[in-house]
Amino acid sequence: MPEPPRPSAEQGLELALRRLGEQLDYPATPDLVAGVRQRLAAQPGATPRWRWRLSAPRRRAVAAGILAVLLLAAVVLIASPATRTAVADRLGLRGIAIITGAPTANPTATAATPSPPPTGAAALRLGTRTTLAEAQARVPFRILVPEAPGLGEPDEVYLDTRAAEPLLSLVWTPRAGLPEARTTGVGLLLTEFRGSVDEPLLKKSSGPDTRVTPVDVSGAPGYWLEGGSHTLMYRGPDGEVRTAEARLAGNTLIWERDGLTLRLESALTRDAALAIAEATR
Repeated sequence: MPEPPRPSAEQGLELALRRLGEQLDYPATPDLVAGVRQRLAAQPGATPRWRWRLSAPRRRAVAAGILAVLLLAAVVLIASPATRTAVADRLGLRGIAIITGAPTANPTATAATPSPPPTGAAALRLGTRTTLAEAQARVPFRILVPEAPGLGEPDEVYLDTRAAEPLLSLVWTPRAGLPEARTTGVGLLLTEFRGSVDEPLLKKSSGPDTRVTPVDVSGAPGYWLEGGSHTLMYRGPDGEVRTAEARLAGNTLIWERDGLTLRLESALTRDAALAIAEATR
């Protein structure tokens, strides 16, 4: 004798709900007609208002039954994709998805290639990239450029006008004899701005592991910083104390020339940095 066909998931849900409904203790339907007629007779022209009042035990029975129906429906919906679709159709919930477990990739979707994080000068937030000629037309000072042998023109020029005084940055990419600095990702970074630096301000903005050594740059005072991180505090032309862009800096040479403060960051030794500073005109 052939085995009778099994009910579908939708039929199984309907059968389970029917059996559960047979076991629930529903309250008897009250006589609404008589009550409505009495209210209409007592208040002619008024809109009748009535409530279907249930006793506390019956309210608890109804609430328990509703909860049981919801739990059963949830279990069946999660277990059966076919039933989920059928119930969604009946409730007008097409487009709602119930996802269980870890999401899987869509084989038809094209995965977007993540953009690599910025490196080198792009990660330093130096301002807007420009050219030497364009920058010179926008800053109120004469730009100084190192003329050290083998260094050449800067590979990139940036101008930051967010502060009260513009900051100019000249960037040289790493090459033979100009190793990449761990803290900047470039070979050489020279920043120029109007202002002055004194030793108390410099030591105040340096970390406890930073060594500050006074140096001489072509007869002008300067400072060599190494060993730890630091920011740069300086006094602007108006006398106000300002802080340059904060970042971890490696070996740094700071000096003044022609009313400018120059900050040279690199992985070079102090003598090599001093040679470049003395060739900056």
